[in-house]
Amino acid sequence: MVLSRKRDCMLPTGWTADQYWDVIDRVIQTEPEAKILFKDGPYYWPSRNPHPVFRLVKRGAKYIVMLPSKEAAEALRQKLDALPSKLWLRQTVAAARGDLNLSVRPAYKAKRYTAKEAAKDLEELIERTEALNELSREKDNLFAAWLVVGYRNREELAAYRAQYGEDATVTVRKNSSSCWRLNWFNPERNKRQQANVGDIVIVYPIGFLDSIGIVRKADQREPRSDSGRFHRICRNSIMEVIDREK
Repeated sequence: MVLSRKRDCMLPTGWTADQYWDVIDRVIQTEPEAKILFKDGPYYWPSRNPHPVFRLVKRGAKYIVMLPSKEAAEALRQKLDALPSKLWLRQTVAAARGDLNLSVRPAYKAKRYTAKEAAKDLEELIERTEALNELSREKDNLFAAWLVVGYRNREELAAYRAQYGEDATVTVRKNSSSCWRLNWFNPERNKRQQANVGDIVIVYPIGFLDSIGIVRKADQREPRSDSGRFHRICRNSIMEVIDREK
């Protein structure tokens, strides 16, 4: 994977990450003989303004693009790399044959707590969300929807503490991101290859262009909680509290 970050580059007047991803999309769409095998995103933070001047990018796009030769693939990589930006642009260029298998799995940060500490963490999250809900001009907003689950979590965790005590050991897991992995056969290496998707994967065939198939996305499965049997105490879109099955 080639990483690009041009800290000292001169940015155009009014440059935004939103415009940057628009330009990337336009370059890929108009590249001669380029075929987009897969695209996801970009995604944006919600805005109160129905017609914002610009959108705040939550996560950039993911592309898997096919070009007819290694030279053409490298040319596109360099063209994208030359776009002015102070953001990382992660690109992979590789030979491929057959279908490409894409898996997307949730990634978590986990930490051990007492049940009392987990309840305090949840309560702080509820209080911050209540404040955001108060600021929202919309009655049925995403903060209000989250609080319905948050209040139920509070009751579930309170019941657990009453049964097992304040000092019972639990694990709090918080969503950090998603892990995007691509698996394919590389004819240059004559073996299967696996890599993180990053932002853009550019593949090229060895021989016939139609030797590269399609991108097959694996079904999402419930993430494992290491080894052993676990019991979920409560879960929302931000955090999950679990312990070993009692």
